[in-house]
Amino acid sequence: MRLSVKIAVYMVGIIAFALLLLTYLTNAKFRSLQEEVEQSRFLVLALDVKTTAERGLALGLTLEQMDNLGGILHRLVETHGDILSLVILDQQGELLHLAGALPDDSGLSSGLERLQRPERGGDDTLVLSNSRSFGLMVPLLNAFGQQAGVVALHYDRAASSALVRQVTLEQLRFGLAALLLSCVAALLLTGWYLRGVTQGFARLTRLVEGRERQAPVVGGLPADDLERRFQVVHQQVGELEAKVEKAENALARR
Repeated sequence: MRLSVKIAVYMVGIIAFALLLLTYLTNAKFRSLQEEVEQSRFLVLALDVKTTAERGLALGLTLEQMDNLGGILHRLVETHGDILSLVILDQQGELLHLAGALPDDSGLSSGLERLQRPERGGDDTLVLSNSRSFGLMVPLLNAFGQQAGVVALHYDRAASSALVRQVTLEQLRFGLAALLLSCVAALLLTGWYLRGVTQGFARLTRLVEGRERQAPVVGGLPADDLERRFQVVHQQVGELEAKVEKAENALARR
């Protein structure tokens, strides 16, 4: 595998990991915000019913005597399609008013017991949750601040889950497009950058190979030059010997 491709693969791997982490964190944050917004929206509806019921309790009416509560609950369920059920219970857990259909795992009995614990505040809101729906239980207080009943609201999670899935798919599509662009950009950038490095290595290799093909150097001089100088010196020595021999012969004749 070419060096540029290896570097591009490493770069794309780092970018892919960062995109996956960003998608996960963004999706988790969006899911949390979506749940908070929906919970706040339906809590406002439950508190509206609470205000109406407590106004009647302040006038001395019991929850059973407030016939208008049933109509209010039905109107809210018809207006808001995400609401599965709206109910009003008394302190013993008896169902007084119902609109919609209660989920099988509504958790009303356990929720009522939790609301009646002494350590809980009298006006606390209880959140119920399962895999299909969210639930809210709001206590109803009489004029003496005593709990007289509970408003319970359950709403469907399907719309919220569908919106979260849609946002997640959009993020994945955007991430894949960004990953493809980063692949192309990484290949182009690494190829362009490494082209100069490769050419530098090639020039260095040719220079080294050229020096290896040159004649060996002795004492800082090439061997051919040294041999030529040796021949010149040898020739001069021969000529000098011939002159010395001629001088000796001339002296001998005298």
